[in-house]
Amino acid sequence: MERELLEELETWRCRMYTVAADKDLSDPEVLMISQRIDVLVNRLYALERDIDAHAA
Repeated sequence: MERELLEELETWRCRMYTVAADKDLSDPEVLMISQRIDVLVNRLYALERDIDAHAA
């Protein structure tokens, strides 16, 4: 699951780079991508916390 999250995060990061190069940072599409990245990062951190908790 972690690998899939990382791959999806990288896909959205690349999309953000491409879209933000042509649009203002306050553009709705840029903001939507940024929010999606935030959700993925939070899910990744939560997954890592769960893994660490089980390892302890």
